[in-house]
Amino acid sequence: MGHGRVLIYSSRYAKGQDEGAGGEAEPLEQFWGRHVEKLRFKENRELLKKEGPFVAQAMDISETFSMDMDIFEIGFGVTAEIYIRWDIYSGELVKKIGKLLNMSDQASVSPCGNGGFQLKLDIFTRDMYLERYTDDA
Repeated sequence: MGHGRVLIYSSRYAKGQDEGAGGEAEPLEQFWGRHVEKLRFKENRELLKKEGPFVAQAMDISETFSMDMDIFEIGFGVTAEIYIRWDIYSGELVKKIGKLLNMSDQASVSPCGNGGFQLKLDIFTRDMYLERYTDDA
């Protein structure tokens, strides 16, 4: 598996004039960019069992509530990037996002323009380690 991102799912739904998802320059991603060549991943069959249910839950949220979302397979696993508008949410959507949060191994939130924020949820499906540094390289 390479170190790039492979798009698994993407959706965008029509919004009003205040639409505004965007902005991907995250400090963590910049850090990974500097070290990505030294990262190594090893498939973990036990962790891989989480991928199907996680992707299905994320897609269900996007399709049921017309929420913009991207799901990527990345080096260490899968990431779901959900674009959420500033609003009040309740009921079934809150329960479904709560379930997805419980399935996640890490989460981050960042602003994404005029219309809200990005909730990024990751699951680990591979063991990750940094290649040893040597003086001969």
